[in-house]
Amino acid sequence: MHGPIRHTGADRDDAVHRHRAGDDAPARPAPRGLLAVMILCLLCLAGATARTEPITAHDIYVLDGHTVDREGQPIVLMGFDVPNVDHPQCPSERALAARTAARLRQIVGRGSSLDLQMVACACPEGTEGTPACNKGALCGRLIVDLRDVGDMLVGENLAQVYVCSQHSCPRRPSWCP
Repeated sequence: MHGPIRHTGADRDDAVHRHRAGDDAPARPAPRGLLAVMILCLLCLAGATARTEPITAHDIYVLDGHTVDREGQPIVLMGFDVPNVDHPQCPSERALAARTAARLRQIVGRGSSLDLQMVACACPEGTEGTPACNKGALCGRLIVDLRDVGDMLVGENLAQVYVCSQHSCPRRPSWCP
């Protein structure tokens, strides 16, 4: 026969835990450091997806309905398309481009909280930041008072949803009747 069964403090703690939880299955302690690893992974994912830079309305200048300038660097706002202000195809596109730019200026000017999230441009690999990619402009998303400005402009029929793949964008939609 075997000798008496000895219980350790951990066994008693598991028994108390099972009793409190109402579970008769043996409880397994969580691996050490699991929480620290999970937090580290979340921080890495957050840092890899977008860099957020809090700004004020005085830090940026609206160039058109989807381009802003920050410290001399143009930034194309991604996720939506607006009428072309530089080369409109018809008078209604020209008028809508002006309205869209004015509305973006208004949104930025009235915003109490602005975040500029820099994102990767949808350009051929190795061309981001060069004239071959958005004429040298970087890419980003502008969040004003916790709302993406693209979503606001789309909701007001001043922009259209426009999603690019990793290295290219689809043909731009027409803004003319």
